[in-house]
Amino acid sequence: MANSCMNNWTGFVVAFCFFLFGGINVAHADLFLMKNGDRIRGKLVKAEKGQMTVSTAYSGELKLAMSEVAKILTRKPVVVKLSGGRMAKGALHSQKDGRLALRLVKKSRRAYLNWEDIEAINPPPRTWDGDMSFGGSTQTGNTDRSSLSIGGDWKRRIGKLDRTSISFLFNFSKEDEETTAQNTFGSLKYDHFYNKKIYAYLSTTFLNDKFKDLNLRTVVGPGLGYLVWNDENGKTLDLEAGISYFSEDLIDDEDQKWATGRLAADLAFKVFKIFRFRNKLEVFPNLIEFGRYTSRNVASLTTALGNGWSFKLSNIWQYDSDPPDDVENSDVTTIYAIQYSF
Repeated sequence: MANSCMNNWTGFVVAFCFFLFGGINVAHADLFLMKNGDRIRGKLVKAEKGQMTVSTAYSGELKLAMSEVAKILTRKPVVVKLSGGRMAKGALHSQKDGRLALRLVKKSRRAYLNWEDIEAINPPPRTWDGDMSFGGSTQTGNTDRSSLSIGGDWKRRIGKLDRTSISFLFNFSKEDEETTAQNTFGSLKYDHFYNKKIYAYLSTTFLNDKFKDLNLRTVVGPGLGYLVWNDENGKTLDLEAGISYFSEDLIDDEDQKWATGRLAADLAFKVFKIFRFRNKLEVFPNLIEFGRYTSRNVASLTTALGNGWSFKLSNIWQYDSDPPDDVENSDVTTIYAIQYSF
């Protein structure tokens, strides 16, 4: 009799605990309201490439199309990868206007997003973030013309203190069997952060352009940077200043070397929620000959096409206040390209 009572009591306790903790798990599960009216409770595992993975207690892992999710509520913070490769952490909650509120973990405020702002949720750790762009054109008939452009930007953030950036761009064009443009640009920069805003950098840039009489232009030097903006809505601004060694290996004219300063600004923000604008300016004032300088400004506008692809329009303006003989001061290049971000 005692054993029977004990067994019944034990069974009651087990059942009560199962009910209690099972109820807590359900109450604290993420909620997904689908456009067809279905309600799904579970844990958001990840989301990428238009597909969301949800772990449930009753059906294992479910694959949901992100385009079919009407509303979402995550009980615990998730890691969100935003357009441009930036990361943010917080709980997601759909708003009445269709936007998503991201309740940030490290800040007592919310950021408001659209689904198209999100590239991935709880993405696997990646060593590099960046993009590749490909552009070109051909024309035949009265004029035989062809052009090719290949570019890339990559960034690697190691912890909170170190950041590496690599960029390159190759342009080539030919008209009636004659080469009309051929140049290659590359840059490598390392940043070390002392706090969230201030960092030291070492920057190197290279340029080859036979139409500028350049076998190779090399600029290398250190400096300091200040991160003015870096918010969850895509607005970023870096300001930098330093000194550099400037060298030009010229094809026809005499080679030149001098000390130069470096002033730079890198600005990015969203325009009308569907475009991303970026402008990167570098100015190198000659420290030996006052008034002499070179500059390079790259302005670009991208619009997402889906699954990491976007259309990109770039305008590159390069200026040299004292170019070699028979070389123009200013060069302007416009590039239409397809870009893939990862």
